[in-house]
Amino acid sequence: MSAQSGGVTTGASSLVKAKRAVLVDADGTAKPTVKVTVDGIDILYRASSQDYGVVTLTGNNAVDVALLKEALTTTRATTLGVKFDANAEANSTAPSIVFKSTVTSATNGENYTNSQVAAISAGTVSSFLTTYDKFTMTVGDLSVTATLSANSSNTSANAYKLIAKALADEWNAKYVTASPNLAIWGAADADTTSGTITFSEKASTRGSRGFGDTFAIAWNSSAATAARASDASSGAVSDTVMDWVIGSTDATTDNTAAANTASGNIIVYLEEDTNLITAGSQATITIGVDNLANGSSTAIELATTEYLYTTNGTTPATGGTATSLTSSNIYPTQARDDVRNREGAVEGTTSAVVAAVNQTRVHWLGN
Repeated sequence: MSAQSGGVTTGASSLVKAKRAVLVDADGTAKPTVKVTVDGIDILYRASSQDYGVVTLTGNNAVDVALLKEALTTTRATTLGVKFDANAEANSTAPSIVFKSTVTSATNGENYTNSQVAAISAGTVSSFLTTYDKFTMTVGDLSVTATLSANSSNTSANAYKLIAKALADEWNAKYVTASPNLAIWGAADADTTSGTITFSEKASTRGSRGFGDTFAIAWNSSAATAARASDASSGAVSDTVMDWVIGSTDATTDNTAAANTASGNIIVYLEEDTNLITAGSQATITIGVDNLANGSSTAIELATTEYLYTTNGTTPATGGTATSLTSSNIYPTQARDDVRNREGAVEGTTSAVVAAVNQTRVHWLGN
């Protein structure tokens, strides 16, 4: 007897629960108020007055997150069928990358240990590169590679400035000009006086995207032999030397994009559990400003066009256009780490089942 065929289901998808996020800018003189309700019930607990209601932010990220995430707040949210959260990860700032003009065993950066510098020279060592030295700069999961151009001056007075500019130029050519939709981070600016690379943000509407991205420099100097260094310097040096610092210290612990402590940007989240949180339904997030203060504060609801399930470019549940990640676009201006569109479950289409039939193969045995 042959097995049944058909009965294959395609286009099925599970329920996708919605997640909303509002970015609150609290760095102005006027401090915004936050009010969150579910089914008309306030969920923000105020420890100072021991009740629920409107919370006024202070502009201090750590304090404001603590104010919003009182234990009784998250407990009440859960009771009302939603999940509540807040963080200070919006509009994160990139660490600067500073190439050093000189190094010593006491003032080296991230590339050398004290003993490694001492092995090169007992005193101050000037930076020196040849066109054979190759540097790779990595930002998150993207990278560029650069060397000094053949007509660059490789003297100690210029090498650190030139490699900073070369890497920044490569980044801008690749991720600002050629493929602007592949990077969360915007243009790299190389200060040719200090050898410092800084990065702009692409959009405030990206929310927490980019927070925690690692910034790194890797140097491949294997081709820059002592003979080549000596030749490039007319016999003055036999080693290529370059050091750098990422972030505010020479430790690697500050080599990642960090919270923007000066901005007062807080993200407030509501996520569907057993209760809807879509705009205009049972849940509301209201941002106001204390009218007794002078200044201004702003708030924006973050958005995404991404859908988790797609069929021929449309979402089965809504019929809307799905813009999933592609090889040429990560939609860097959208808050895809913070927001999720709701999609109802879809049964899909099941092909017809072909009934099993009896088959005999006895005649294969012959007489």
